[in-house]
Amino acid sequence: MKLNKILLILALIFFVTTIQQCAIEKNKNSKIAFEKDLKKDSLSIKDLMANLEIRKPNFTDTIAFSTFNKRYKLRKNLIKKLQLQKVDSGAKKYYAQYGIDFSNNFNSIVILSMKNQEVFNYLINYDDNGKMIDKLLISSDIEGGIRQSEISGNKIVILEAYAAGKQAIIEDLGALVLNNQGKFESQE
Repeated sequence: MKLNKILLILALIFFVTTIQQCAIEKNKNSKIAFEKDLKKDSLSIKDLMANLEIRKPNFTDTIAFSTFNKRYKLRKNLIKKLQLQKVDSGAKKYYAQYGIDFSNNFNSIVILSMKNQEVFNYLINYDDNGKMIDKLLISSDIEGGIRQSEISGNKIVILEAYAAGKQAIIEDLGALVLNNQGKFESQE
């Protein structure tokens, strides 16, 4: 009787471990396929969103040149497809960072652009066909200053900090509201 319980427990442990290993392998294979698709530039907006981390709109976005996510580098055809030259024409490289779950009416993706030693995070909204609706610079790390955004629901508050002599200056650049069509509007 005791031996049967031990065998049952061992079988259960083996079963659970096998299921976990299968899930890990499936996730790994999915990420590898996504990285291959990025190289082929064959992704739609929905495909890109499905493979990025999706955040709920309640966080602070900051970026630092030394710590940004370099995993999902975008290639020329995808840069053109996402119309990123309209966002930052001087950028040398673009990286998909994450998506934000604002609405089912549009897709919100944070794209990092990089030029020299400066990085910029843009929140870009697209319709389901990949047409850009609107864009907003939400964070940056540039020589002499940083920008960060506090995102709460559909409200985005932008702050900049920079040095003026030996003094640090923090400026509130105002608040914007994201409407149901994916456009950023100034909040009075």
